[in-house]
Amino acid sequence: MKVEIKPSFKNVPHYITRLEQLRNQLHPVEWKEYATHSREVLEWRCYLCQDPFTRWGLLKPRGFAGDARLMDFAYRHPSVKRDLKRAGSYGRTLYDITSSAKQHTSLTAGLRYLSRYLNHLIQERADSAPGFKIASYASGHGRELEQLELETLRRIDSFCAIDTDGEALNEIKTYGDLFHVETIQEDVFTFERTHNKVDVVYAFGIFESLTIKQSQVLLARMLTSLKPGGQVLIANLDHGAEKLAYYEAMMDWWMFTKSFEDVHKIGEGLEPGLIKECRCFRQDCFNYLHAWKT
Repeated sequence: MKVEIKPSFKNVPHYITRLEQLRNQLHPVEWKEYATHSREVLEWRCYLCQDPFTRWGLLKPRGFAGDARLMDFAYRHPSVKRDLKRAGSYGRTLYDITSSAKQHTSLTAGLRYLSRYLNHLIQERADSAPGFKIASYASGHGRELEQLELETLRRIDSFCAIDTDGEALNEIKTYGDLFHVETIQEDVFTFERTHNKVDVVYAFGIFESLTIKQSQVLLARMLTSLKPGGQVLIANLDHGAEKLAYYEAMMDWWMFTKSFEDVHKIGEGLEPGLIKECRCFRQDCFNYLHAWKT
């Protein structure tokens, strides 16, 4: 093992690089042991918790990794400004380093893509299929709604948000003046589904916590909530994303990243006849699956 790097501001970029190198060099079991129990890691965790992003990720105030608030930190949503102000100039400077991975830019781009997709789909079908119904699995704060055009928002008939995080669901309830909002505070695997009711269903974030087999089960559940001809869109972070070692060691946040081929397998594992078309594509650090129900 190399000589330990002591926590200090000038050593932060060097240590982040060191973590990535160790993750690539060690066997997964050895890496997890190091990332979980190493004295060096524990010292760096204490130091880097001056960064509100890292602190939130490690402490998990909402009870689980990768919650909606952490996502706000990841793509620098305006709602985190108060936290950054409280962190002081030192904490903000650390945050600028820890939140600079390419996947954070990709996440923001993914939200923009989702918003453009919804804008186009809803406006395209406004005359032929009024009363557009949407469902979001593991919805988080629903930040994609912030980027929808007002005309699009007014054409939504109902929006169903499913998440275990009650605080996140409360954010979505604020759209109740524009369309009917249904919030379901339950696990996406166990809530009572509404069959053949919605036009589009999507999920961004939940699949990083699932194996390929679990992903196939959830995707099938999502498809059963669709009307015939309805569409489903999901995204999953790719294996090659940056700073995965940092998230694992500093935040104790372990994700099931998936390759393009893995995401394709999710679609291939569906029951025959459930979908009439499926395509997979990649944008930046994320792999997407877009399918149409039979």
